[in-house]
Amino acid sequence: MKASLIKAIPREVKAEIKRLDAIRLNLSLRNNTRYYSYFDTVGCDLAKVTVAVKNHPKTKKPMIKQVAVHGISGWAFARDMDYTYIAGYQTYWGNSEIKGIKEKPSPWVGVEEKYFDPMSDQVCLERLENTPYKYSGYKQCCEQGIDVFDYLKTWIEHPKAELLMKAGIGWLCKSKRIINRCEMDKLFITFIRRNVEFLRMNRPSISTIIRAFRSNIPINNAMFIEEFYTSNSEYIQDIKVVVRENEINHLVAYLEKNNINKESYADYVHACVFLGIDMNDTKNKYPLDFDYWHNMRLDQYYAQTDCKMPGRMADVSCKYKGMQYSGMYCVIIAKSKFDLEREGKVLQHCVGRMNYDVRMAEEKSLIFFVRNTENLNMPYVTLEYSLSQKKVVQCYGAHDSRPSQEVIDFVYNKWQPYATEQLEQVA
Repeated sequence: MKASLIKAIPREVKAEIKRLDAIRLNLSLRNNTRYYSYFDTVGCDLAKVTVAVKNHPKTKKPMIKQVAVHGISGWAFARDMDYTYIAGYQTYWGNSEIKGIKEKPSPWVGVEEKYFDPMSDQVCLERLENTPYKYSGYKQCCEQGIDVFDYLKTWIEHPKAELLMKAGIGWLCKSKRIINRCEMDKLFITFIRRNVEFLRMNRPSISTIIRAFRSNIPINNAMFIEEFYTSNSEYIQDIKVVVRENEINHLVAYLEKNNINKESYADYVHACVFLGIDMNDTKNKYPLDFDYWHNMRLDQYYAQTDCKMPGRMADVSCKYKGMQYSGMYCVIIAKSKFDLEREGKVLQHCVGRMNYDVRMAEEKSLIFFVRNTENLNMPYVTLEYSLSQKKVVQCYGAHDSRPSQEVIDFVYNKWQPYATEQLEQVA
């Protein structure tokens, strides 16, 4: 590919970049370089053009210049850009931009495709409408937080990726194992379609999905088996105290048959071990009336443990209050067992009676309430955030129902990254 074929920034693209930059720009970042990208044709090839933006030190007006071009067939050019492990990407502006001197821009230099590709906001995606990529499913990329250019490169080689993207599970397109199976095995496509709602909500690992398909078991069971072998989460460690690896399939069958939440089982085991119950006895390890014995053992556990549990939960809530969020929806941390009980009573689910206050007090997980901004006092959606896994592990509305797709997208694509970032500050 010849660099001479690279065209200047189209007028409408430059106008859109200026508009978005003015809206998104934080005053503290005015002296920093921001990056945007748009699509254009270079020769007969589709290319992603990366643009650097920085405010002029005197006039404060935005300076805009092309710094990288990546072709969809695998070539790339860059100019006036460098990368260091400490500072990341840096753009050289020079005297021509600063002083307003009209000079020829620096020459393009051929680079490896994987380099000179900073994180950027993609603009003017409608330019793809008049291209062969019109029906690729690229519009769903933005809704799912997936880079359009990366997806299009996958789609060219694997057209079946479109099925995953349009089903709302575009994150699976990054896996060659999943894509190849979709192209080779119709039964696997049927399996994915049957479980698409669960995949959207829970985002299990690729190995979990493959395990569930090969073993013909529900994906949630495969997730639990995978966690049992690989996770160091506290509730898994509690279960491993009494359940050996060769018993895991029996445990999974027991939990599924009796509709028992794995976290609830872990809480039951934790209480039994604390109380000195013989867990080698099958009737204790797998009780016939789980709800009865779960509540019985937890009551006994509470009676013998620290009576300051409510105070500890309040302390934990205060510690992690920075993870609260206000935007399209508000996310509020539970502050007391009363909060949990009210939430569970209104929404008719178990958050108020299944030991979640203890899990918070012991910093195993955190409970948050998702609220409509117009009615902050009315329970709407409840979520559990695992501190060890640093992700949302449960997200339910009334009667353990799946929330709307809008709420799901907000929780997983907006709040979860924010919460994890705030968690690092707490640490």
